Amino acid sequence: MQTLYAIHQAERSNYQLAQDFIVETLQPDLNSMERQDPERFEGLRKLALMQLEESVNKKETEEELPLMARQVATEALNFYRQKTQQDRLRFVRDATNSIEHIYDQYLTILLLLLELADEAQLFQERRYLDDGLNTKVLANNQFIQALRQNTTFENEVIRRNLKWTEEDRVQYIRPFFKDVRQDETFQKYCEKNHHTPEEDAELVMHLLKQVIFKNEMIKTIFDEQNLQWSEDKDTCGA
Repeated sequence: MQTLYAIHQAERSNYQLAQDFIVETLQPDLNSMERQDPERFEGLRKLALMQLEESVNKKETEEELPLMARQVATEALNFYRQKTQQDRLRFVRDATNSIEHIYDQYLTILLLLLELADEAQLFQERRYLDDGLNTKVLANNQFIQALRQNTTFENEVIRRNLKWTEEDRVQYIRPFFKDVRQDETFQKYCEKNHHTPEEDAELVMHLLKQVIFKNEMIKTIFDEQNLQWSEDKDTCGA
């Protein structure tokens, strides 16, 4: 919708520039030695503007215009069409790039789920005290396991060179997992060793909507990658 609105605004702006061209062009030449007729030029401007409007709106006119008015109107129309075509191509290209970027972020978020599952397993293995929270059940989540085994997802991630690095794990994922462990829904999930597919899916959706997308650190990461993240995250499922 933003792209369509931008194209509409560009068309209006280009139309105004075309009108300005006609008005500026069909003015008396104050440096001319010949007598200039202001009323004649005013008439030519009106005729040329009318011709431009009808051409833009694809209306046919049977009125014969003076040569000067017709030539100027044609130049203005060509300018409008060329500039509008250029703007459309630019907006479509920008929109395509934006969609590609959103897709990358969508895949990166799914990768984050896998990283959290790995961190949950590592946390369970390296802790010294049993606090009753079996975090490694996240690694057994059926949705996450299916995602991990999905070759299409794996190929897309590799093709687009997406990953969370070991530095990311230390700087972002490990601290973020501390927040996940404090989440009440996650804690209740970890009280059971086995879950139904519905329970696994509900937890993943909860983590996405209520934990990941609301975490300030994660928000900062994606904001740095994409200034439109606050709007684009809705597309990713927030």
